[in-house]
Amino acid sequence: MKSPSILLLTSVTLLFLACEPIELDNTTDEDSKSDTTVNVETTTTGTTTGVVSDTLSCSTLKTHFDEKVLPTLNSTCAICHGESGVHYSTVDFKFSNTNAFTDTINYNLESSKQLWMLEKPSAVVTHFGGNLIGTNQNLTDDFAQFVNNSQNLNQACLSYAYIEVPTSASIVNVELLSLKDTYKRARLILTGQYPADVELDAVFDLNSYKSTLITQLTGDDFTDFLMVAANDKLLTQKFADPQSFALDQLNGWTYPGLNERLGQSDDTRDQAQKAYQDAYDLLDDSLIPTGWNEQREYLESNHADVYALLIQSEQLGEQNWQWRQQINFAIAQEPLRLIDFVVQNNRPYSEVLTADYMMVNGFSNEIWNGEFKIAGLDFEDKDTWRQGYIARHKNIHLESSDGYAGQAQMDSADTDQNQFADTAHVPSAGILTSPSFLLRFPSTQTNKNRARAKWAYDFFLGVDIERLVQRAQDPEELATVTNPNTPGASCLGCHEIMDPVAGAFQSFGDNGEYLTFNGSHSLYGGIQWDDEHYEDGDRWYRLNIAPGFNGMDINSQNQYGPMEDRNDFVDPIQWLAHKIVADPRFATGTVKFWYPAVFSQNLLHKPTATQDVNYSALNAAYERQELMLVDLAQAFTQDNLNLKTLLIDMTLTDHFRAEQFTTDNDSRSDEIAQIGVGRLLTPEQLDKKITSLTGQYWTYNWSPQTNRLIEDYNLFLGGIDSNQISERAREVNSMMLQVIDRMAQEITCKLVVDEFNSPVESRKLLKLVNVESVPYIPDDWLTGYFQGTENWEITTHDNFENTIKAAADNNPESIRLQLTQLMNRFFNRSYEQNDAEVDALVALWTDVWQGRIDAGAQIYVSVDRDNVEHGEYCDVSWGTLEQGFANIGNTDGGWANYSLMRSELGAYFNPEQTVRAWSAVLNYLMTDFEFIYQ
Repeated sequence: MKSPSILLLTSVTLLFLACEPIELDNTTDEDSKSDTTVNVETTTTGTTTGVVSDTLSCSTLKTHFDEKVLPTLNSTCAICHGESGVHYSTVDFKFSNTNAFTDTINYNLESSKQLWMLEKPSAVVTHFGGNLIGTNQNLTDDFAQFVNNSQNLNQACLSYAYIEVPTSASIVNVELLSLKDTYKRARLILTGQYPADVELDAVFDLNSYKSTLITQLTGDDFTDFLMVAANDKLLTQKFADPQSFALDQLNGWTYPGLNERLGQSDDTRDQAQKAYQDAYDLLDDSLIPTGWNEQREYLESNHADVYALLIQSEQLGEQNWQWRQQINFAIAQEPLRLIDFVVQNNRPYSEVLTADYMMVNGFSNEIWNGEFKIAGLDFEDKDTWRQGYIARHKNIHLESSDGYAGQAQMDSADTDQNQFADTAHVPSAGILTSPSFLLRFPSTQTNKNRARAKWAYDFFLGVDIERLVQRAQDPEELATVTNPNTPGASCLGCHEIMDPVAGAFQSFGDNGEYLTFNGSHSLYGGIQWDDEHYEDGDRWYRLNIAPGFNGMDINSQNQYGPMEDRNDFVDPIQWLAHKIVADPRFATGTVKFWYPAVFSQNLLHKPTATQDVNYSALNAAYERQELMLVDLAQAFTQDNLNLKTLLIDMTLTDHFRAEQFTTDNDSRSDEIAQIGVGRLLTPEQLDKKITSLTGQYWTYNWSPQTNRLIEDYNLFLGGIDSNQISERAREVNSMMLQVIDRMAQEITCKLVVDEFNSPVESRKLLKLVNVESVPYIPDDWLTGYFQGTENWEITTHDNFENTIKAAADNNPESIRLQLTQLMNRFFNRSYEQNDAEVDALVALWTDVWQGRIDAGAQIYVSVDRDNVEHGEYCDVSWGTLEQGFANIGNTDGGWANYSLMRSELGAYFNPEQTVRAWSAVLNYLMTDFEFIYQ
């Protein structure tokens, strides 16, 4: 009986016999490098002989390669054999992006490898990538036809170009933003702030651009950028929700500090609630009112002791809730705070993985370390973060009275990263050992840390393992092959990359517990009874590939046992962290990690559909992106992995600054569609932009501390919750437009009134005009009164005619100049006063203003929601105006006294009808494409 391999080899050989030649093109392609006559016939051994066949041009074979072979090479074989392949340096067959056609022919022409193009991807012979095409007859046919028809090609065909690709990341014939406009855009994206004029004046060349911008990359605004951007990748803010399961998974048995902080708090709260309920039950029910508020009033008046117990139980319940919320926040933010700490202190970015510490605040330190004191860190201090670690863990045994480092002291909060070397604690490897990272990407009995390995590759090396290959699975193989590490399995290609890294996470269990089983290992519970696959002392699964990275094993002796004695590392995860940051891909991976945050766009993926009409354009865009990534990574490496300078370098690329074509007939829209200005702002960026520009955020008049854009409408505006929604929307939709329109409607009126009610020097926007600034004086104003809806005659305006008319003489110019400044500020432009765009905005202002005068609109801004005539309602608290209206009403003739109404109501009194005109302008600016995109 023949062996399975012989049968498969025979089937491949028969396939060669069955392959029909490619349909030949008998016309000469003018662009072909050769009109070679190819005489081929496949023998039963797979070699070729000189039997005459039809004329075959290089272009015909090239077309077959582009349409039938290259897509498989890109989607399946590039994982190892392409330029960015993980084993590119060690494999025999290599193909580049620019010369895939000739690279493949050259390989196929070597007599010793003629059949390998089929035998290896079909797993007829040993292939570490597994069975890639043998499960798909069409793919096998396509490869066989190419091999069959390229064996005897003339050497001239080998110079036949594959496809033109860019040789530089620069983009020709595209107009870039000026340095000052680039600075404004960069400042807004990286810090959420508009630059002051003195900043812009300091920017005049590349060096001044860099030196000025780097001084602004500090403080809370930059922290916000770093944490939001990092969370877009790590998604640990999922646990910021007090209802999340983080505290349930971080159980009190593993972390005794949880019991001390929350267990005691729960008990105290429960005891207080029980004490109140017991006292309440002794009262006469017939005397107690039914309403909750009435009950409280009754208890306060008649049973002060019971009422005091009620208040105490409520306070302890609120405290318990706040503690849970703050602990969740601390757990969720820990890896993000680590990134912030490293970057803000200009440390090499590699420290986000190599740090032998974690970041803690007062709440999380209580969990991890109990009474352990860190200088400068107070109990319940949620805003101060210091370097710390996890010592209070059930599998960390210390020599102290309670078995933990309860009374240890740290002398300084500003020590180096080795400050904990002499204190027993859970080994740290930066983000890789962060409890929230391990919880966010948990493991299972079958997953065996592979998800963590996948994300480690993605986040820190820029390698998306799931995108390396796109292959159809053979149902028969799926039914019979239970171990993806089996030689020849189609799964092996990815798993030989991923599984060793998974093994480096060996010390951390499904939810991130350290050495889950009594400090000995984190393997699944029943493994110790599997005599065939387990030996005492094992730390990793013997059926899996040995732990390591990039072909390097962690242990040289017992690959599956405890880590060998290494003075520099305590745990395999620390070994892995240092190997990752030493890998050249770490720099490129860092650029990819931060790319979406800076460019507000996801990275392009290499196109594979070569038959698409825009394939060349998409491929050129991808190749130019790759060149840019390489350039940025090289500069990043040379600058000691300083992330601040990397971010600045990103903002100076053509990909960031490109604004428009320099020629009208440029046909490269597909090629550069995903770069340059015009990127949709995230809810966080839009909120920062509005706040920086106006000094206000969208809130409720009854709850001014609530940021509606962030807290209520984040998801509607394309934001994420780091849980079920983890991808940001990059294009605007109708729902977003509705939210933005509502926001502008509600914020602009109050904004205008607040501006005019403030001294000119403290205003953010309307510094050149005031509430009385009008373009001209309507005739009826000069008779001594303003015509309002109630026909009130205001007769006591002091020197009205001279005051208003004198202001009106210069107001058309001041209004136009103010509108010009607003457009430049909102749109990051440099409009002149006589530009057509400014003319259109002046017309809008004037039309709204004149329309209100013609309609006889009322002379004050209403806070009555039911009063919507002429758009009078302004979303402010009634309490703001209540006393002013009362004072006017209590003054004889107050409702006809201009000066009194102005002093009491400020800009809410507006017979000049300017508030709504300015509100309309700001509404337009705030909802325009150029504002919500950047």
